[in-house]
Amino acid sequence: MPTASRFRRLQLGVTALGAVVILAFAGSTAYDAWRSYRYALIATDREIGNIAKALAEQTAWTLQTVDLLLSDTARWYEGEPENTPTASVDAALAARTAGVTPVRQVMIVAADGQQIHRARALSAPLLNVADRSYFVAQRDSAEDQLFISEPLVTRTDGRVAVVLSRRIENSAHRFAGIVTARVDLDDFSQLYRTVNIDGSTAIILIQDDGTLLVRNPSNVADVGGKFPALAADPVGPFARLADPLNGSTDFIAVAPIRATHLKIAVTRDARSALQPWREQTERVGVRTLILSLLGALTIAMLVRQLDRGAAGERALRESEERYALAMEGANEGHWDWDMRSDHLFLSPRMKVVD
Repeated sequence: MPTASRFRRLQLGVTALGAVVILAFAGSTAYDAWRSYRYALIATDREIGNIAKALAEQTAWTLQTVDLLLSDTARWYEGEPENTPTASVDAALAARTAGVTPVRQVMIVAADGQQIHRARALSAPLLNVADRSYFVAQRDSAEDQLFISEPLVTRTDGRVAVVLSRRIENSAHRFAGIVTARVDLDDFSQLYRTVNIDGSTAIILIQDDGTLLVRNPSNVADVGGKFPALAADPVGPFARLADPLNGSTDFIAVAPIRATHLKIAVTRDARSALQPWREQTERVGVRTLILSLLGALTIAMLVRQLDRGAAGERALRESEERYALAMEGANEGHWDWDMRSDHLFLSPRMKVVD
């Protein structure tokens, strides 16, 4: 028959074992939640990083196509006789521009900034663009390099665009004007709309100095604004920033566009990105809590059952003690015969011969 101290040891053992099992289960759940969180971070970082790199490469190929058109047109025009009719030059420009989808207009600008040839006829007159950044940059630079302007509103039709330009030189290798290609920002935006992204993700075309050119989803009010934080290289993995465009905390990946001063930034709202992990963790947490409570209840029932066993043992011992005292007080003995084992028990009093 177990003693009271043994029942007490059993109670302590069951309680300790149950507590260890519950804590181990809760710890395992917490570790799984942490691993899921890390996986969500890695998956988000990899996904937006891949999108940024792919779009940067695609944008680079698009701009390279435009640059090839400009470089080839500049070389061709430098070799054209000065007395070539305007209509012939315009027709040649139109033929060269045909099929280059991002380009809305190609123009030849003289050394004084006056537009003199264009690929597509417009009702608006030819203008002087000597004050435009794409003209000033080429005029003041001795190097033949591609220049991409800041977002500007075109004077011919009022559309928001960027202008890419290349330098034209005369036979003495002096500045003789520029050739320009206009690319509407709506066309770039349309390019980025083809990427299948959710509503919490934004694709941004931005210059190195933070000047915003294109954002999808579109927000025309932000175009032309400077947001250096979006152009800065992210620090460490799983980089986050306070998005200056919408005030949310976002994950961000930035990829440079080769051979340009442009970058692609892809942002994703951190709350939305982690929402699936948060929902899964809440479900697992509730399940863990319920199972832990059931485990604690089971342990409490076992401890209570052991208490009842200890109480029954104490009652039986007290009853036996009272019986022994009663028999002793009556000066009587007793005997017990186990018929199966043929074992006979005689109390001390029964063994005494009067």
